[in-house]
Amino acid sequence: MTRTLTARLRSRARTLPQRACAVAVAAVSAVGAPVVLTAGGGEAPAPVAASAETIPLRGVDRAALADAPSIPAAERASAAGSASAGTRFEQVGDRDLSRTVAATDERATEPFRVVGVSWRGHRDDLAVFVRTRSESGWGRWEALTTDADHGPDPDSAEGARARGGTDPLIVDESTAVQVRVDDLPGGGVGAPAGMRLSLIDPKDVPADDDAGRVPTAPALGSAQAAAARPTALTRAQWGADESIRRGEPEYGTIRAGFVHHTVNSNGYAKDDVPALIRGIYRFHVLDRGWNDIGYNFLVDRFGRIWEGRYGGVTQPVIGAHTHGYNSQSFAMASIGDHTTSSPSNATLLAYKRLYAWKLGLHHVDPAGRVAMSDGAATRWFSTISGHRDANQTGCPGAALQRRLPEIRSGARYRQKAMFWTPSLTASRWTYGTLGPRLNAKVQGYIRYRLEATHPCGGLVRYTSGYASAANPIRTGWTGRLFDGSWAPPGYYTLRLTAVDRTGKSPAPAAWTRRVWVRSTPTSPPSFCEQQ
Repeated sequence: MTRTLTARLRSRARTLPQRACAVAVAAVSAVGAPVVLTAGGGEAPAPVAASAETIPLRGVDRAALADAPSIPAAERASAAGSASAGTRFEQVGDRDLSRTVAATDERATEPFRVVGVSWRGHRDDLAVFVRTRSESGWGRWEALTTDADHGPDPDSAEGARARGGTDPLIVDESTAVQVRVDDLPGGGVGAPAGMRLSLIDPKDVPADDDAGRVPTAPALGSAQAAAARPTALTRAQWGADESIRRGEPEYGTIRAGFVHHTVNSNGYAKDDVPALIRGIYRFHVLDRGWNDIGYNFLVDRFGRIWEGRYGGVTQPVIGAHTHGYNSQSFAMASIGDHTTSSPSNATLLAYKRLYAWKLGLHHVDPAGRVAMSDGAATRWFSTISGHRDANQTGCPGAALQRRLPEIRSGARYRQKAMFWTPSLTASRWTYGTLGPRLNAKVQGYIRYRLEATHPCGGLVRYTSGYASAANPIRTGWTGRLFDGSWAPPGYYTLRLTAVDRTGKSPAPAAWTRRVWVRSTPTSPPSFCEQQ
C-alpha cells in the first residue's frame, strides 16, 4: 500500500479481534430495485488485484515466544469461544507451550492490511493469535476467530471445497508479523494439515477516493417514496477482481435476513472502505476457498451500502454467511465491530431500508417468524435475526443485536401497504373441479388483483378486491374462464398484485405461482393445441 493510506491510518486504534460473523444489504423500500451508481467523478472504477504473502505455519519457535509479550486474558477467552473453554484454556497459561502447535518468530514482511490463517479440513478447536508491527511499533496479541458457522452450507459444492480457517483481521498497514496457534482443551491433536498465514495488501488506488461518493437523493415528498430509491454501490466501485471469483452464482429463496458485523475498527475513513472490502474478498476466495465474498451486501458506518456477492442485488443469491441457512436467506455485514460499540444511525437506517425492500420482494413480514431447516433440524427464527440466533457465535455483536427490534419495526413501517406470505390451497387439480384458494396477511389498506394467465391463451380470468390487516386477502381462482366454462388442461400462472387503496402509493412486488390443470379422458385440448 502507499504511504498515503498509512498516514491516514497512523492515528487509528488497532482493530479488535474478529468474532465470527457475516450479512446483508441495500437501502430500499417496498418497490424499486436499488439505484446502481457509477463513480462520482475522478477515475473510472477498475478491477484491483490484491496481492498476498503466504507463510506456511510449521513447528514452534519456543525462543521467539519466550521473548514475546503475554497474551491478554480477554484475547485468550475470546479465542476459546466460550466461558467454560476460556477458563480451562486460561488455566494452561500462555507460557505453557504444551498445547502450542505452531508459532513463528517476529517476521519482516511486505506491507499488508489483512491477516488470516487457513488450513485443510474443518477444525474450530484452535486458538489463533497474531500481533503485527505498524509505523507505531508492535501491537498486542489479538485473537482471530475460528468460526465454522461462518461459511458455505456444508452440503453445497462450495462447502465441500472450502478450507477451514479464521475470519480475516483488518489491521493498520503493517510490515512484520508474529503468529501463535494453540490447540484448545478437548480439541484435536496437533496442527492441521496445510496451515498457512496469509498477509494481504488490498492496494490503495486513486479511484478509492471517489468510489463511494453517493449523490444526494432528491426530496421525494414522503419517507416511503425516498426509501423506494435507495443506492447500492457496485462491485466495480470497490474494485472487485472478477478473475478470482469461482463459477456462476447460485440462487435459493428469501425467507429471512441475517445481520452480521465484520469486526474491524470502527474508525475508518470513507475512502478506506473499498480496500477493506477487497481484503475480505481476497481472503474468502483464495484462502478459505469460497466462490466469492461471503456476504450478500456490506454497509459502512456512513450508511453506504455496497454490493457483496456477485449475482444481482434483486436476486436471492446464495452466500456464505450463515452456515446451514444460506440458501434460505440473505445477509448484510456492518463494516465495524459492534461487540460494545453501537452502530451509527446511518447504518441502522440502511438496515431498515434494505430489509423493507429485500423482504418485501418476497412478501416476508420483517417482524414475523419463520421455520427453517439446516438439514438436521427445523427451528423458528425472527425474519430479521442476528447471526448468533442461528449459530454459536458472538456476531453481530451485543450492541447491534440489541438494535434488531428497532430494525424490524423500522423495516415493517417502510413496507407500507403490503401483503405477506401468500399461500395456495393447491397447485394442481383436475379439469372440471374447483381451483385453489389463496390467503395472505395484509399490512395497511390495499386494493389487490389476482390474474390467471396462459402462455397461449393470455389473461383468462381475474378477481379483485380490498383487504386490510383486519380483513386479509381471501380469494382464489375457481378454475373457470371469463365465459364461465372450465379452463382447459395445462399450465397457468397466477399473479397477485396490490396497491394502496388510493392507488397512488408504490405497489408491493407481484407474487406469482405456476399451477397445473390436469387433463381427463373427456377434457378438451389445451389452449396451445387449439391453435
